[in-house]
Order: sequence, then structure tokens, then C-alpha cells
Amino acid sequence: VLTVQDDAGRIALNVPCPARAEPHLAIVGLDGDRVTLFLDGEHHAATGSAPVLDGSASLFIAARNQRPKLLKTLGAALILDVLLWQGRSGLSGAEMMALRRYHLWAGLR
Repeated sequence: VLTVQDDAGRIALNVPCPARAEPHLAIVGLDGDRVTLFLDGEHHAATGSAPVLDGSASLFIAARNQRPKLLKTLGAALILDVLLWQGRSGLSGAEMMALRRYHLWAGLR
């Protein structure tokens, strides 16, 4: 499961992410009270109860095991790249296509 959430509990998006040999391509966007996730060609979205960012923020990216009573243990994921576009809520169609082509060109899928 790939989880996108904030610490205050205003928004959460959980998407099945099956194990496989090659890496997944995940793109997350945040705009006000809406979070979007593009995962391996599929688009997912959730709307929160209030705007998520109302000041400075920290970005935490990690592989965590989601088993009950083991919430602080490390999972088995390998994170290859993290790209951050500050001040933008998403990518244009051309930018998304370029990122998907890079993913294919690099032999990641």
C-alpha cells in the first residue's frame, strides 16, 4: 500500500501497490485540500477536510511496515529518486509524458 497523508489527519490516500521486480512510478500533487497520486499509469485523488498546508511543512518519505503494532519498523521498499517542484500543484501533460518516458528509458519499467 502506498500512503499519502498529513500528520494532522486532514487528508489521507491509500492505494494498493503490489510488489514487483521493477520500480513503481509515483507522482504526488497537493493543492489546498486535494491530494492526487499518479501510480503506474493510474490516477487517484482524495479531498481533505481542510487545506493541508497553511504554513511551513516537512516532507517525510520512507518505507514503513504497516503491520499492526509494528508501525515504526522499516519496510522493504527501495526509493530511487525524489523530485520536488515547489510552488506547483501538478505537472502538465507534456511534463508528465516526459517523466514517464524517462522512467521507461532508464529501464525502470
